[in-house]
This record gives sequence, structure tokens and C-alpha cells, in this order.
Amino acid sequence: MPRSALARLLVDAAAAVSGVLLVLFVAPKLRAGASAVALASYPLVVVFVLATRGAYRERLRIVALDKCGQVVTAAAIGVVVALVPLESIDPGRFSAERILFTCVAVILALCVTAALTASAQRAARQASPGRPTVIVGSGMVATQIARRLREHAEYGLAPVGFVDTNPSGAPEATLLPVLGPPDAVADVVRTRGITHAVVAFSSAPDGRQVSLLRECERLGVDVMFVPRFFDLVGHRSEVEHLGGLPLLRTGRVNPDGWRFTVKHVLDRVTAAALLIGLAPLMVAVAASVKLTSPGAVSFRQRRVGRGGMGFDLLKFRSMVSIDADVASIVLRHDSAPGGVEGQDRRTAVGRFLRRTSLDELPQLLNVLRGEMSLIGPRPERPDFVAIFERSVPRYGERHRVRPGMTGWAQVHGLRGQTSLAKRVEWDNFYIENWSLLLDFKIILLTLRAVLSSGDS
Repeated sequence: MPRSALARLLVDAAAAVSGVLLVLFVAPKLRAGASAVALASYPLVVVFVLATRGAYRERLRIVALDKCGQVVTAAAIGVVVALVPLESIDPGRFSAERILFTCVAVILALCVTAALTASAQRAARQASPGRPTVIVGSGMVATQIARRLREHAEYGLAPVGFVDTNPSGAPEATLLPVLGPPDAVADVVRTRGITHAVVAFSSAPDGRQVSLLRECERLGVDVMFVPRFFDLVGHRSEVEHLGGLPLLRTGRVNPDGWRFTVKHVLDRVTAAALLIGLAPLMVAVAASVKLTSPGAVSFRQRRVGRGGMGFDLLKFRSMVSIDADVASIVLRHDSAPGGVEGQDRRTAVGRFLRRTSLDELPQLLNVLRGEMSLIGPRPERPDFVAIFERSVPRYGERHRVRPGMTGWAQVHGLRGQTSLAKRVEWDNFYIENWSLLLDFKIILLTLRAVLSSGDS
């Protein structure tokens, strides 16, 4: 196990033990009759389960919310493995109260530790130059990898150049040089101190690449590669073997399946509850819009939903005039529409509504009517959809599911006039990897974004 992974494991073990000790300190009555064996073994079992489920593998980035999901599962397994058997041996020793408080304390301790570890990793990587990385290939995908690594220091990898036989596509201009053909990759590793290699569709024959990358592995380089048909690969993909041949099963998501039916039922139930609970706030917002500027309280705008079907999206009015001239909007290269387009017509109240996303609340009615989901790709206007489906790869695939009030792209900063290609990439990633847990994660990230009050 790498030292960094071992360090994370030991930190988690200490945190889990601290959680148990904290419960005993805060609630002295739970100490009476407590089994030292169980109280010591439970946090260790939880950490052991985390280790066996891959929580301490080396990853490009630690994501606290992902770790918290693993922690909850491990804590539940720990209760069954460490506490329930001892209760059956010595009835009455472990009350439901003690089990509950111990489990919750360990979960909270490990989740806090996960958040602190993720923050510490991001800070350390942003303060360091990153680990030298070579990219095998020089086409569109290789260029995308290089740009992504340069833009996001939290991955901890610093691309130093490409290696390819016949450089093609649009490498990072003069920022990243082509260091030579794939045959030179071993020399590049030695001379430039390369620690990581990413393979992205080089023009060299596959057999030759494999032998060269094996040599890189012998030199201690961590090798990763982009799989063929990567657009179909998601978290549900599984590797099976036909003899010595690996087969990658896509594990596709079915938007017409029962899982999405559950999602849509939960959407409507949650939307109804939110409309009731937020009714006073929505009345106050409506009154502030009406009293501070002439015009209607809300406005409707035609958008494209699932399967290309149109619907009227609802918002609180945030501008002086609601008659937007779509033809007059000029988009920047690879820029999605949205935010402030053309002349800034936002009212004083509208600026606040945009900044806090309160103008989006009427879309709960769209969710209740089944036109939208709480989580999904943001819907676009028909005029732009017609353009983007011709010019942006995979844009139309976003319409496999219902559009959402917020989405995976938005919580990654892709709101307003940001990169359309990146937004499509994130939206399709969401669809391919959808789960209720991912929706819950997006809700938490959305709340964090709203509370930070970033301007939209």
C-alpha cells in the first residue's frame, strides 16, 4: 500500500476511535456495561471494510461526498459484524441507543475527516507544481486531457508534453511540445522525471504501445489510458474476462426503467413538499418583484425537454423587459447562452434573485407537472437546440432524460455563458452514471453553491 494511502487509513482509524470515545465522554450513561472489545473492534472493522471496498486506493482526486457514501455503508456493515454478534452472546450489553450513537459518531468523525483530507489534498496540490506527466497521443482527446490537467491543479498531474508518431489534432500550441514518437517514451520518462503517463489514442500500433508502456511500468510510472468508446463507459461499467481477453460491459442506464420511475415519483413528491414549505418565501419574492418594477411577476420561456418535446419553463421575472430577442444574441465561441445576454436589463431585485437562484423556484411547478426533474441537464431554447445539435457532438443525447432545475454541469461551475462542450460532457456523464446517490450529491453541492451566493 502506498504511503499516502496508509496515512489516510491510519487517520481514519484514529478518527473512528475518537468518535467512539467522544460518545462515551458526552454520554457517561452509555459507559455502564460497555464492552471494551466491541468499542475497540467496531471502528477498526469499519476502517477494514473501507479498505476492502477500495476507499484507500490511489485516485486522481479525493471527493469527500463519495467517501461519505462509503463510510455509511461500512458503518452499517460494522454494526452487523462487530456489535450484533456480541449482543447475541451477551444480551442486554448493547442497547439500541448505544449502537445508534456509536454508529452515528463514527460516521460523523469519518465524514469530517474525509472533508478535511480532501481540502488538504487540494491545497497541497495547488501549492505544488504537480507530478510530471506525459500524454501518449496528440489528437483531440489528448488535447482535452492536457487542458483539463492544466486547468485543475487538484488532480496533481502536470502535463509536460505529448509523444506520438504523427502529431495531429490541435496540441496545446507552444505550451506543450511534442517530445517525440512513442518509441522515445522511455527516454522521456528517464530524462524528465515522468511519474505518470496517460494514453489517448496514439497513431502508433497498439502492440508497440503496449510493450512501451510495460517498460514505463517497470520504470515505476503510473500508466492510465482512455478506453475505446469512452463515451459509453461509466461507473456501472464492469470488466469481465473471456479467457485472457478483457470485456468491458457498459452497464447502460435506461431512462425508461423502474429506477427512473422512482426518481420521477420522488421528484414530484419533493416538489409538492417544497411548494408547500416555501410558499411564504415565494409569495414574498412575488410581491417584491411586483412592487419594485412594472410587469408580470413571472414569465414563461419555451424550452426543449425530454425527447425533444417543448414546454414552458417558469421563472420569477428578474429583468425590466421580458421580450428577449433571441436573434440579437451573439454567442462567444463554444459558449452556451444564459446569464446576462446583450444589454443588462436586470432589476435590483432581479440581481438578488439571480445571485441566490430564487428566480428558479417556480420551476417546482414544472417538476410537479412532469416536464422537468429536480436534477438533470438544464433545458435550452428551441432556436439554440437546433443550432447546437448540428455543431456540438452528443448535444442531442442530453434529451434522453427530463431536464432539471440544477445539474452535474452547474455544480461544476458551468452556468451562464460557459463552455458548451464541457457542459455537454458533464450532462452526458450524469446520464450515464445516474443514481439516487448522485442526485443527493448534486443537491448538496447546489446548496453549497447557493449559500456561497455566486453571481449567475
